[in-house]
Amino acid sequence: MVSRRHFLNSLLAFGAIAPLAGMGLLNEAQAQQRPDRPPPDNRPPGNRPPPNDRPLHGPSRHPNRPPPGPRHERRPPPRNGYIWVPGYWQWDWRRRDYVWVGGGWARARPGWRHHDPRWVRRGNEWVFESGGWRRR
Repeated sequence: MVSRRHFLNSLLAFGAIAPLAGMGLLNEAQAQQRPDRPPPDNRPPGNRPPPNDRPLHGPSRHPNRPPPGPRHERRPPPRNGYIWVPGYWQWDWRRRDYVWVGGGWARARPGWRHHDPRWVRRGNEWVFESGGWRRR
C-alpha cells in the first residue's frame, strides 16, 4: 500500500517534471513545422540587415502617385493659447494607399512658427515632409 506522503511527493515530482517534458516536445514539434527557419542572428545591431517587415524602397515605401486633395475639416472654435494644425494624408505602406490623419489643436509656442506637413515630389516618387515647429 502507498503511503499518503509517498503519493504526494510523487504527485509533486510529476507536476514539476511534466512542464519540462512538454517544453521539449513542443520545441521538437516547432522545429518539425519550420525546417527552413534561419538560425538567430547574433551579429551586433549595427551589422544586421534591416528587417523584412517594411520595404526600404520601391512603390510601397514612397508612393509614385500624388496624394488626394485635402479634406475639408470642420474646425472647432478658436482656443486661447492654441493653434489649429490641419490634417494630412499619410502613406500606409501595408495598404499601399493614403490614409487621412485628422487635424487638431497644438499649444502655441512663443517665438516659434508651425509648418504644416506636406507631400513633395522628388524625381518620380512622392516624399512626405513632416511638419513641426521652427524658430521665427
